[in-house]
Amino acid sequence: MIGSSSGNRNKRVRNGAYISGIIDASNPDALSRDGLTICEQVRTSTVSDLIFWAVEISPIGDLYYNGVPLAQNGALTSSGTVIKDMISTIAGRETDDDRSSSPSSDLANVWFSLTLMSGGIYKVGQEHFNDILMIKLLLEPYNPNSDNFIRNLKTLQSEMPLFAGFDLDFEYPNGPKGMDAGIRNDEIISDLTATIWERLRCPVTYCTYNAPSEWIECAKKARRKTGTQPVAGFNVQCYGGGGGNASVSVLTKAWVEAVVDCQVELGLFEPLDFIWPVYSCKDPSGSFPTMSPDDVRSLVQRAGVRGASIWNAANIVAAGPGPVLADYSCSIAQAMQAAAFETMRGVVQFSDAEWSNQIHRINGASIEQAYDYALQNPDVSYFFRIDDGSTLFLRRHGVFRSGDSVFFSGEPCWATALGVATGYRRTAQEECSDTDIPCLPGMASNRSSCRSSAGGHSSAGSSTTLRPHGNGPQ
Repeated sequence: MIGSSSGNRNKRVRNGAYISGIIDASNPDALSRDGLTICEQVRTSTVSDLIFWAVEISPIGDLYYNGVPLAQNGALTSSGTVIKDMISTIAGRETDDDRSSSPSSDLANVWFSLTLMSGGIYKVGQEHFNDILMIKLLLEPYNPNSDNFIRNLKTLQSEMPLFAGFDLDFEYPNGPKGMDAGIRNDEIISDLTATIWERLRCPVTYCTYNAPSEWIECAKKARRKTGTQPVAGFNVQCYGGGGGNASVSVLTKAWVEAVVDCQVELGLFEPLDFIWPVYSCKDPSGSFPTMSPDDVRSLVQRAGVRGASIWNAANIVAAGPGPVLADYSCSIAQAMQAAAFETMRGVVQFSDAEWSNQIHRINGASIEQAYDYALQNPDVSYFFRIDDGSTLFLRRHGVFRSGDSVFFSGEPCWATALGVATGYRRTAQEECSDTDIPCLPGMASNRSSCRSSAGGHSSAGSSTTLRPHGNGPQ
């Protein structure tokens, strides 16, 4: 056996909300009536991350927020100052220097979402590549407007309270690798990511809804260009551009597994901290699916990731009576408390370890069914599941086939079963009562594992012998 080890690490947990429609178009020097309500709903919620959508980019590098000037010539506009004051109000700060008092909300991070495609106020050529073309031109080294663009980004970074970074919103139907009029969109996005990191030293997130392999490649390119990983994570639109909130299998199999498979190349310590699903909640226009807080809680739990966001706070307010932002953010917080299983590929319970702590076994379970059982049974601290299409023989315990899942209490004693099985371990959570939700930023995970050979034979298409570590029993 390999000896046990343990350690602590703070986790990046996101309880987010996108926000738009807060400035009164007829009076850009003030919040709209809905904007005032949104401000109060954020302040009284458990939202940790606020994403201001959408910041549009002009050909000369000025920034607009939903069509209203935000930053120009390296300074905030009057509307930009309104947003700055709004953030300070939510955070409980009376002045820019008021950083010593305790915050009156859970808000910890503010992001600004740069729209890189349709929706921008400047239309150039085909609608779906207008803003990405602006980016390409503004990143040209001899463009006289390039410095103005960077100055305006720096203005948001330095002036906005709790500034965390930029969200790059690009919804090209075929992913970032697609080309328009000879433009390689993935190169532009990775160039923009690298430029923001090199000039501002702040991270970005990628907001998309499809083509995970292409977005992963984009993040890899950004890492190669900067020597670090400037991408903090993916905001995955699970409502698929309005087509309905994605099923659990779409999220877990297409995004989580893709990121886990590329964990080393992406430079990630915790791949499940890298994916934040975005769920549509209420929408009076009918353009997006409507979901209750309980629906959101269930989806986040099933996803198995450590963060999620709501689209959109403005829609919640515009929809009128019913659940408010606090209800949705509380559901995300509760899901984070319940879900939080870390994934370990290629492991099972060691055949010669103690199995008296086995709680239950489900044969032929889907990953969703396995998660459901674990989430509904708090005594389950870890489980393993045989990968789809694989078979494993464990001495003293018999044959395990595709989907067979075994649930345990206590601490795992893992054995290697590469390409055959996957282990899931509930991470340590801070205690949190129903009236005190959540204790989220800074959750810690205690890692403790005992690795050995499984002591048996497996097949994933073909039969493979599992070899023991050292000369221990098989």
